[in-house]
Amino acid sequence: MAAHSVRKIRTGDLASVYSLGKGMLFSSEEGVPWSPESIADILCSDPGLSFVCLDRKRITGFLIACDCRDRQQGARIQWLWAERDSWEIKDNLLLAFYDEAVLRDISPITASVWSDEPRFAEYLKGRGFREGCSRTVTRLVLTDIPRGPGTGEKP
Repeated sequence: MAAHSVRKIRTGDLASVYSLGKGMLFSSEEGVPWSPESIADILCSDPGLSFVCLDRKRITGFLIACDCRDRQQGARIQWLWAERDSWEIKDNLLLAFYDEAVLRDISPITASVWSDEPRFAEYLKGRGFREGCSRTVTRLVLTDIPRGPGTGEKP
C-alpha cells in the first residue's frame, strides 16, 4: 500500500475536497449540506481542525471538523471520507485530528452517523467512540482522546 501523508487542509484544497465528496450523501446532523459554501464556512471559522490525506499530491481523503467549545460541545467531526472507503486513510486522518484536539485541549469529540451507515458507526466505536443517542442519526462521542506521535506521547 502506498504511503499516505496527512496535513492540515488549505484553501486551495476546497475544490478537490468538494469534488471528491460530491457523489456521496453528505449532510451533517444539523442539516449542513455538502456544498462549497458550507465547507468554506467551516474552514473560514477554524481550518486548523480539518485535514487531508495525500498520496503524493493527490487528495485521497479528508476530515472536516469544527470547534464547538463556544457551545460547550468540544469538537464535532462534520465529514470524514476516504477513497475506496479505506480504514487506513480514515485512521491517519483521525490520528492527526486527535493530536490537534489534544494540543488545543478540546474534548469531547462528537461525530454523527446516519442510520443507514452501520459500518461507519461500528468503525468509530472501534476507535473509542460511544453511542450518545439514536434515532435516524446516532451521535457518537469520544471523551478519552488517544495521544499520538504529534503530542510526543505513545498512542
